[in-house]
Amino acid sequence: MKLKTSIFISFAGMFLCLVLSGQPSASVRDYSGLLSGSKTVEMFDSLSNTMFFHSSLFKEDMSIKNKYAYSADFIPEYSDSLVRSRIADMNASSPIEFRYTEDVMAHIDFYLKRRSFLARILGLTELYFPMFEEMLDKYNLPLELKYVTIIESALNPLAKSKAGASGLWQFMLKTGQIYGLESNSYIDDRFDPYKATDAACRHFIDLYNIYGDWALCLAAYNAGAGRINRAIKVSNNRNDYWLIRQNLPRETQKYVPAFIAAAYVFTYYAEHNIRPMAPVIIDTQIDTVSVKAELSFFVISKMLEIPMEVVELLNPSYKKQLIPASTTYSYKLRIPKSKLLRFTELELDMYYYTYATKYPELLTDYVTYSGKTIYQGPYITEHSILLNQNDTTRVDTLKLLKTISSSDELLSLVRNYDSSGKTAKPATTSVTSNTTKATSSTSVKSPNGTHTVQKGESLGLIARNYGCTVEQLMQWNNKSNQTIHPGQILKVNGQTSSGTSNTSQASANDQITWYTVKHGDSLWGIANKYSTTVEKIKTDNKISGNNISVGQKLKIIK
Repeated sequence: MKLKTSIFISFAGMFLCLVLSGQPSASVRDYSGLLSGSKTVEMFDSLSNTMFFHSSLFKEDMSIKNKYAYSADFIPEYSDSLVRSRIADMNASSPIEFRYTEDVMAHIDFYLKRRSFLARILGLTELYFPMFEEMLDKYNLPLELKYVTIIESALNPLAKSKAGASGLWQFMLKTGQIYGLESNSYIDDRFDPYKATDAACRHFIDLYNIYGDWALCLAAYNAGAGRINRAIKVSNNRNDYWLIRQNLPRETQKYVPAFIAAAYVFTYYAEHNIRPMAPVIIDTQIDTVSVKAELSFFVISKMLEIPMEVVELLNPSYKKQLIPASTTYSYKLRIPKSKLLRFTELELDMYYYTYATKYPELLTDYVTYSGKTIYQGPYITEHSILLNQNDTTRVDTLKLLKTISSSDELLSLVRNYDSSGKTAKPATTSVTSNTTKATSSTSVKSPNGTHTVQKGESLGLIARNYGCTVEQLMQWNNKSNQTIHPGQILKVNGQTSSGTSNTSQASANDQITWYTVKHGDSLWGIANKYSTTVEKIKTDNKISGNNISVGQKLKIIK
């Protein structure tokens, strides 16, 4: 019985198409002339080719039923009169005037010829439209304004025009700032779907208070109020988009028809047998958490096991894949709800790893605990921290750090570091087993060009006190890592250490570079890279043969 019903519905739909095809359908007419000069059309096509829409963010959506039982390759054809009737129905139920014109029909035809692209945009409506509708309803605005984002950005949260308009709602920088959208080196609120939607709603209210006509508001959203005002003035002060249209820029003449066409297609997509491709996550599966310290997307992705593409999709306002730290503002992170508990469990570790990748000396500021030296290594990288699970030193260090440091103490420590990533502020910590609490520690300077390492000191601390860098200390002391111990004598100005033998073959004026061997490296290739010889590298590093191993550190003296 179900099979018979399905066949009947399918034939009924096809019969309806034939009955209402008394005039040529949109698919067989040429509208190219009507679309010439439309920047909206050009933008839409350019977005279809971006990596965003060709990524693994989309999956075949089998949950949305094909209510007309069309076969996957069937493309229905409808007469212009039926399209006109549907647009009239849309107009009857909306405060926005939906009008059928040749330009509207041309844009409908344009959209329907890009079926696979439409399928992905339709999928993204499951991510964004619920939030748009909630915000529009909050401001008592027509819900149909959500379709502005179709023609502005094709629902790509990272969309950016050649003119600099950005985000789902394509705000220009100055317009965004008027509505409180912040932009700096780390964040751009124009890319934040929630903040930008709120700003767009307030912008629409302002435009409607000026014009009292939604078509004019849409035109002003595209061209700016100044151009609309001039067009109204030269049109004998007519306050009607369709009456002043010929005095508007060509792009704006096409903008409102493009909006009406987008609203039609996204209302009647099922009738045109367009099947949405759902994104990997939708609105109801997202949660928001506050971030207390600097946090990198890499750490979020690895530790919460969320694909990097999803982290970027949900948090598009962070320009450097990094959530900055702030003592006055709590930044937000959006993650799948299924990862909320894991975030709560690993939050402190995530801050720790983020700062470890940025400040290697951070880990050696905690150097003693019950007399035991805690050491994490000189070159902290994303891979050594997060991927090398067999690194027992890393694991032991983390356990000790978590034992001796509360969340507040760790946050206090990491906030003592310059957020620019350039210079650490002069505050370090040493830890005692009696109080298990971080306290300030300073290094005693020596005037004779050497420094005797004190308990609780690190190379980072010593470097800051002597106005040099960790790298310089390592070069002057012929060190391949940052390990130091109390009582050790270090050169602090490039001169020979007092009371210690200097076995380095480099003089104080030599430049020393430490190179970590990578997969595929050879001594010849490394020598060629640094304009030296294989023999010199072998001599400086006491290598007898020609074998080197991945991860080995080589001293390059020039």
